[in-house]
Amino acid sequence: MGMRFCVLKKGGVHTDQIIAYLMFLTLIYLIERRSHR
Repeated sequence: MGMRFCVLKKGGVHTDQIIAYLMFLTLIYLIERRSHR
């Protein structure tokens, strides 16, 4: 059980990092579009 919890915790951290990274890219993309307009 403990091992499974550790894996789930690690997976959650990785998911949070991916979501944050995607949000960051979206922000840059929107800023780029605005500046080009």
